Amino acid sequence: VVVVLLWLARGSEESSTPATANAPAVSQSLPTAQEVAAAIEKSKTDTRFKTGRENMPRSLMDTEVDGALEVDKNGNLIISGSIRQTFDYFLSAIGEEDLTTIIARIRAYIRNKLADHPQAAKQAEQILDGYLSYRDALGRIPQIQGDPARNMDAIRQQKEQIAALRTQFMARDVIQAFFGDEDAYDRYTMARIEVMQDKTLSATEKAKRSAELLNTLPPQMKESVQTLNKYQELTTLTDDWKTRGGKPEELRAIREQIVGAEATDRLEA
Repeated sequence: VVVVLLWLARGSEESSTPATANAPAVSQSLPTAQEVAAAIEKSKTDTRFKTGRENMPRSLMDTEVDGALEVDKNGNLIISGSIRQTFDYFLSAIGEEDLTTIIARIRAYIRNKLADHPQAAKQAEQILDGYLSYRDALGRIPQIQGDPARNMDAIRQQKEQIAALRTQFMARDVIQAFFGDEDAYDRYTMARIEVMQDKTLSATEKAKRSAELLNTLPPQMKESVQTLNKYQELTTLTDDWKTRGGKPEELRAIREQIVGAEATDRLEA
């Protein structure tokens, strides 16, 4: 299951297309819900692993586990996105190992890592069970047909389905820790696509609104998205300016809005 909606503009408003990750097309190769549930249960009594890192699959050999399992002063698991990172690290080997083996690895890793904190270990395994069931159900949501960028209502409906699905399997604090940043990026991206497709806005107005939308992202995400967006918006809005035969002062205003006055001077030079 792909984890995030990556919607990248492709040089023009007409080709700005979101890939509806989080909802892959249903494939005949997907295990049934019953098979996934059976793998989860079977893994609970699987004793092949002590640490979960024995005889690692080739793709994970000589690597460090991505993520962490942390405990608070009361012996409870600290709910954070790093728990999901830990799970996804092992789950990335799907295809190299069967599902029961992978889940057994994760359980052994949890129990070994939290050997001194049995309460936290139990909480981590409960979250794992919910996350695995969610991933399985997520893979069965049909993919949006056609160009999703031109069907924002369908995207919003799909996002609502996904949000409802999460509440079936995970607690609210887990959902926020696992998916909060993703959801913020999804909202930003949908709003940005709508701005770039709005034919009532001038290129300058689009640049201004896109810059405002960027400020809605969490700080840690804003920086990583900003550089890519600047290049995409410069390309898209400059092409739009050329097509309309815009005036030089409008191009300068677009550039200043996106990259600032100093960089605009360098671009003009």
